[in-house]
Amino acid sequence: MSPTLATVAQYFRLGIEAGICDVDDAREWALQVIGKMDEPLGEIIEVSWRKPRMQTIDDLNAVPGEIDLARAAGWLLATLRASLPASNATLRRATRQALQIARSLDEDSYAEFDRIDDMLSLAELKQYGSLTGCREAFDEALRQYPLPTLGMYQGA
Repeated sequence: MSPTLATVAQYFRLGIEAGICDVDDAREWALQVIGKMDEPLGEIIEVSWRKPRMQTIDDLNAVPGEIDLARAAGWLLATLRASLPASNATLRRATRQALQIARSLDEDSYAEFDRIDDMLSLAELKQYGSLTGCREAFDEALRQYPLPTLGMYQGA
């Protein structure tokens, strides 16, 4: 089943808030949607305009339709996984981003990323575990989420 425009809008909203997407990503998506619609929704047109970050977030929240927040959050976690470099240099930032996104999922997902964040703290303090072990646990936790396809940009 194709995602609703509202679900894709929430993907961008969560992504902007977590620092994975930026307002230009949402704007480009809106322009693609507008190009495919005979009569685009006013809310999508609003997203396509150059506006400050907070206004863009408000515009994304205004896109009507049924929202599958778990789907949007899962896509974002997969996008995070795909964007991580092979080194562990950005692991702390990535785990914090995952925690922020997981708040939109369920308690178990949040608890898993919180556990990994705790493991990372201990590894950084050289108290327990290693950065490599934390990275492996983080990668494994992210693998369960499917990457969004280009079809998601078409809306529904």
